[in-house]
Amino acid sequence: MTVGNQDDGARTEAPGAAWSAAGLLLIAAVAVLCIYRALTQAITHDEALTWQWYASGGIGRAFASYNANNHVLYSLLVGPSVSLFGTTEFALRLPAILGTLLYLVSAWRLCRLALGRGAFSLIALGLLTLNPLVLDFLVAARGYSLAMGFFLWGLFNLMRWLGREGSNGLLLRVSLAFGLSTVSHLTFALPSLAVALTALAWAVPGDKRHFGRTLLCLALPGTALAAALWLPSMLRAEGIKYVYGRESLLLTSIDLVTRSLAHHESEWLIPTASQRFIALVGVAARLVGLALVLLSLGVLRVVMNRPRGPSACSPAERLVVLATCALVFSLGVFVAAHNLIGALYPTDRWGLYMVLLFSLAVPAALLAGWRAGGWRRPASTFGGLVLCVALAQFVVQVQTTHFAVWILDAGSRRFMELVVERESRFESRTVRLEAMHWRVVPSLNFYRASLDARSIPEIPMQWDTDAPDPDYLVVVPQLFTEDVRARFKVIDTDPVSQTSLAVRR
Repeated sequence: MTVGNQDDGARTEAPGAAWSAAGLLLIAAVAVLCIYRALTQAITHDEALTWQWYASGGIGRAFASYNANNHVLYSLLVGPSVSLFGTTEFALRLPAILGTLLYLVSAWRLCRLALGRGAFSLIALGLLTLNPLVLDFLVAARGYSLAMGFFLWGLFNLMRWLGREGSNGLLLRVSLAFGLSTVSHLTFALPSLAVALTALAWAVPGDKRHFGRTLLCLALPGTALAAALWLPSMLRAEGIKYVYGRESLLLTSIDLVTRSLAHHESEWLIPTASQRFIALVGVAARLVGLALVLLSLGVLRVVMNRPRGPSACSPAERLVVLATCALVFSLGVFVAAHNLIGALYPTDRWGLYMVLLFSLAVPAALLAGWRAGGWRRPASTFGGLVLCVALAQFVVQVQTTHFAVWILDAGSRRFMELVVERESRFESRTVRLEAMHWRVVPSLNFYRASLDARSIPEIPMQWDTDAPDPDYLVVVPQLFTEDVRARFKVIDTDPVSQTSLAVRR
């Protein structure tokens, strides 16, 4: 089995070319999957708010106020996209698809650079592109795909710089990439800073003039860009406080492992809804912590055994150092913030960069161990097989019907199309459509505009139970009481969200 290039200058032989072709097929398939999902999946609550708040009214809205829904770069791009292509799912998600393409190309080039053209390179690429948590946020009309894409692009160019492939001019690309990643989603400021600090501490010699020039090239452009685009809205914020997260690092690990291995229900090997699988996730979450300890020890070994710095290391070793140090630094910041001010630890989408860094560090460490030979080779082979099982679990979760985080909105388009179809038999009739749960209202209003349903007034965020019953009501199972059943009759139920469309009796 060809695991990777035996040295940086070796030519790729036939087995390596086969692995490389498999990688290209993988990213092409993921690109097609993401584009198909962008075209077909119903708009969700958060996406609809992006359309409602930032798709009209000019670019000034992105700077007018700060809130968690304002992913500044996306907020700037979504308006022109909708203006050009109309109020459609694809127009709203087009900037995300551009971010996805950047992400896939960056992942491909980074894996090729660091891991060569062998099995571990393909495994790392699979971990980066097939994780269902990552896939959901590559498609959604939010800033995550852009943030992940620019982050990997910056990491790729930083790896090149550490390998002495370029001058400080290459650092300008790194800085701008990390700046754009931060502008796309603020959570990526922390891993970008961590990776940059690791590279500076590891690579720059003691010459103060050299250090100053390097620091300037790496820090100034990206910081200036991020500050210019983030500060206007943040200065208008009236107190920023988030209560979204977990109470401990173990809960964060369990959350990210669960959302990776059981993001969507599956029956392969062990049903994800079973107690056995839940117990297995708990074990895997703890093993992630052990893996991070082992990775940290590996970093110490690499740094101590390569006193001449990163240029004396293999690309795989460089990636292990950068990814592991960024993870440890980020977790250290959260531990300090939790103990000092009670900040919560990241969860699901706010921990995406942790998933990416771990997905890079582990295959890179296994490749480095395999190349070292001895007892490390069978251990690395076993680790690779474990990662292949995880990849298989990713694959069986692939679906094109909904986003797991926003499952309640899966039927919004279906219901609005049904109402429009039913009402097309009447002329000049105004009908009231309301919803029992406020989370589905923004997506319903998006489809009201998309379908040009002029006979339906804008749907209010809250169902006024004291007013006369509306003509149509979107109901959720937990709120569908006997009293409501007596007044409304269900005419359609979405199989994914289990929400229903009902008409007044």
